[in-house]
Amino acid sequence: MTIGRARLFEVLAAMPFSEGRWVVAGSGPLLAMGVIDAISDIDIVADAQLWRSVSRMVGVSPGPALLGDRRLTLEVDGVGVEVFDGWLGIDAESIIEEGVDVDGYLFSPLERVVESKRSLGRPKDRIHLRQIERFSSE
Repeated sequence: MTIGRARLFEVLAAMPFSEGRWVVAGSGPLLAMGVIDAISDIDIVADAQLWRSVSRMVGVSPGPALLGDRRLTLEVDGVGVEVFDGWLGIDAESIIEEGVDVDGYLFSPLERVVESKRSLGRPKDRIHLRQIERFSSE
């Protein structure tokens, strides 16, 4: 299933988060900013308070993510959401603090997305980096 921009914001509005702070990371910012047309899931970086709340909500032990972060997976309005307690080894508070507002929600800034995509270097990341380059030169 792919998620377009309108659907992204529908799911963000349906997030069952009542406490703590969070920011959309991964490829979500690219979708919100119009760099790409679709994503397959939504990555959220949560502060410690929200992380504990989501952990209780999900009721399972977190799985490992890259560079020592932890990940919880849930479904919101039929869409897979991965909630991280940090992002590629950077603490959640730092990631949240640098968030930029897009239509009322915090997203990682384009510079952080570029850094993350370069670091990961997966095939989809290389494609996204080319799309970011085209977008930035327009």
